[in-house]
Amino acid sequence: MEVNFLTTTNKSNGYGMTREYFKKYLPRYGIELNPEYTGQDITLILHIPPAIQHAKGKIKVLYTMIEGDTVPDSWIPFLKMADYIIVPTTFVQRAFDRAGFKTSVIPLGYDSSVFYYVDRVEHHPYTFFHYEAFQDRKGWQDLLDAWFLSLHEEEYDARLILKTIKPYNEIPDEVQQFCNVKVISGELPHHTLFDILNEVDCFVFPSRGEGFSLPPLEAMAVGLPTIISKAHSHMDYYDERFMYGVDCDIQIPAKYQNWESQGHFMRCNVDELASVLKRVYINREEAKEKGKLSAEYVKKYDYNNTAEKIAKFLCQL
Repeated sequence: MEVNFLTTTNKSNGYGMTREYFKKYLPRYGIELNPEYTGQDITLILHIPPAIQHAKGKIKVLYTMIEGDTVPDSWIPFLKMADYIIVPTTFVQRAFDRAGFKTSVIPLGYDSSVFYYVDRVEHHPYTFFHYEAFQDRKGWQDLLDAWFLSLHEEEYDARLILKTIKPYNEIPDEVQQFCNVKVISGELPHHTLFDILNEVDCFVFPSRGEGFSLPPLEAMAVGLPTIISKAHSHMDYYDERFMYGVDCDIQIPAKYQNWESQGHFMRCNVDELASVLKRVYINREEAKEKGKLSAEYVKKYDYNNTAEKIAKFLCQL
């Protein structure tokens, strides 16, 4: 079945990454995506709600998400234009429920052809890894504060690597005070990210707000012990048997530079994050086993499952 596909041209944001996965996986389940409208009955919109004003199909299916807990007022008239709304998590669904919109939940996933389990070898120094750094929403400040409280001293054979798309001249000055904190700057293809995940020992992602949150799933897919904030969309897949969680007890405004407020984000407890970092560092065998178990656990988020569910949803229309 061919559907008209309306989406972003951005290559690096969450919608851009999801677009590439849709294009790769949906044809396997009988859905051909055509960016040109040629009279198709269905237009699938993968974007923020205002993009729906450009849809031309008789049936408009919006796949969208939000990172805060409140739908902006400006989105309301565009959400009303959708015949069906799909969201990736129950966290997003609750936000839309509060705004008066019914949604269906179909989780996103990771690309299992790129991210797959490998036996882990411990590195020296023991290496923690965080990416999408220097975006406030990703909690990098909280991570640096926790690092200062736990593992920054030279007595620890540990280091923290921060991956960012920002150029080196935009890296915050406070990073320079840590002798065991390193930065990788610039865009990287996914297969390179897989290589990096296999050169580190623990993934840390204390994000303050997520509509889905793909990075932890990719890390767990390769068997990497993973620390996440216990809030927002993380709670759709959080399970203490397979990952480490950090409580979030500080509510902050969910504001963007060029956007309306989206309600609130949640900051993690820095003291608890520091404690978890040290726990992983000290109990490395426990962490390694948890990472191995997590690789099996996240298989249900393989993108084939996502594509199959979306295809079934569209075909039933």
